[in-house]
Amino acid sequence: TGHYTVTDNGDNTCTVVYQPNATYGKDAYVRDSGSANTNFGTEADISVYDYNTIQIRSYIQFNLSVIPNAIIRNTSLEVYVYSGGTPTSQDGNIAARRNNASWVESTITWNNQPLGASLITDSVWEEDKYVTNLTWVMYNVTNYVRSIANGSNTDYGLALLSNPETQPGKPVVAFASSDYTTDTSKRPILLVTYQKVFVYYSSGYYTSQVFDTNYSVRWGNLTWSNVSAAGTNITFYARSCNDA
Repeated sequence: TGHYTVTDNGDNTCTVVYQPNATYGKDAYVRDSGSANTNFGTEADISVYDYNTIQIRSYIQFNLSVIPNAIIRNTSLEVYVYSGGTPTSQDGNIAARRNNASWVESTITWNNQPLGASLITDSVWEEDKYVTNLTWVMYNVTNYVRSIANGSNTDYGLALLSNPETQPGKPVVAFASSDYTTDTSKRPILLVTYQKVFVYYSSGYYTSQVFDTNYSVRWGNLTWSNVSAAGTNITFYARSCNDA
């Protein structure tokens, strides 16, 4: 559908692959200097640049609503560096960072971006990668998606930016965006593998929330066909998926 696919791996896990097109995708870059109030939400690239008076960052967010309350095993953000930037040698360190506020693809600019307009010098990254032209770059963002799935954080998406931003002179790094049409297989990908767990009742079983070690739990809505009188005590039993 231009949004995502779900594959049952046959081992009690499923893998969701998001690779949205321009209709479903949410990504944009922001640029300071003379373009601080300009929106770049429909460009074919999401770029990162750190050069003297010009600074460029990119923002990306996926719709995670299809992921159930489950154990998130691993998640990766995969973006492709294509040869659309200047200069053509596009090497440099690019970090993925969680956003701390909401943003809109069609209105985000340098002046209203979630991370603010100041240069970022801390090391609060999901992952930092050295990127090379014409290659896929994979960021491990498991903790980010896990925190969204278990309700401990709000999903505001991720930012891609130079690391650090205080060393000007780096070349442009241009990633293909969800609007990229030259080769649609190069659009950004979020790959999420999660484990399914079942809670059992006398009348069948229902997919529910997972008790994952060291993580908080939110229960989803449970329904069943049995009817009990008002005031009846109901006991819930949970077991590890490793039990026989």
